[in-house]
Amino acid sequence: MSKFSNKSLLLLLVALGAILGAIKYFDSQKGERNFRNELVEIDSAKVSTILIYPKSKKGEEVKLFKEGSGWKVKITDSKSQQVDSARITGLFEAIAGLKPTRLAARGSDKWKEFEVDTSGSRLVVKEDDKTTLDILIGKFNFSGGREVETLVRLSGEDETYAVNGFLDGTFNTGIDSYRNKTIVKGNKDNFTKLTFALSDTMRYSLEKRDSVWFVDGATSANTTELENYLSTISALNATSFIDDVDASGLSTPSHTLQIDDTQGNKINVEGFIQNNRKIIRSSQNADNLLNGEGVWEKVFADKFTFLPADTLTFTK
Repeated sequence: MSKFSNKSLLLLLVALGAILGAIKYFDSQKGERNFRNELVEIDSAKVSTILIYPKSKKGEEVKLFKEGSGWKVKITDSKSQQVDSARITGLFEAIAGLKPTRLAARGSDKWKEFEVDTSGSRLVVKEDDKTTLDILIGKFNFSGGREVETLVRLSGEDETYAVNGFLDGTFNTGIDSYRNKTIVKGNKDNFTKLTFALSDTMRYSLEKRDSVWFVDGATSANTTELENYLSTISALNATSFIDDVDASGLSTPSHTLQIDDTQGNKINVEGFIQNNRKIIRSSQNADNLLNGEGVWEKVFADKFTFLPADTLTFTK
């Protein structure tokens, strides 16, 4: 009897262990699947419009739309401009990365704290007239000490999810971040001549002959200052635009810079001073008038910047 009881007890314990193990397994499976694995599945080739309402701009709409094989950003009702393809690629990569890592909250009581109410940024993706994604992008946290996660919520749903990445940097910028801010973009090693006209008081040139730069074709240039200038001017952007001035109404530029290169290309930069504002127009960015504040002197450098120190001493 004792032997039978011990055997029965052993079988009972094994059965209970199996049951508990099964319960634990199914609970764990349930825990893993208690929130969606995907927020959206988007075929980027079918997307026609991306609308962004950044919180930094108080929800002012940024409209990106496909035209032909490229993308444009709406500036006004009558004006739009091409968007760099790399910028669009970055957007689609960020959208594809919207995969939940955890469920942050189930109800609306956390929306305000997580900034997934009306205070956050909003992203809408459309395929023609069909909306394939409408999502609110909230605050970011540091997960695990160093990893950054962003809290998001699908419009019309209660749940808030955490996704990897700092989405604020991608979706919380205004129209200007999609526009071309280029003043000059080129390879400084290919530049052969720079011709300056600074108001009516100074005209001069920098010219390279046999790898040596000369000021006005005669005086060797200050190599340190010249190298600093070329490094700056070869990849120079403005920080903002001037949209309230009609380009056709601008007078003759007060300042000009022409850059010639080894391939025979010419880059022309014009400077205008109108109503105490500095305006720059570049042949590499003809669609925009650029704000010259902060970059004017970087473009229209004074001749004395490039003269050797001994020449300046002698002049004085």
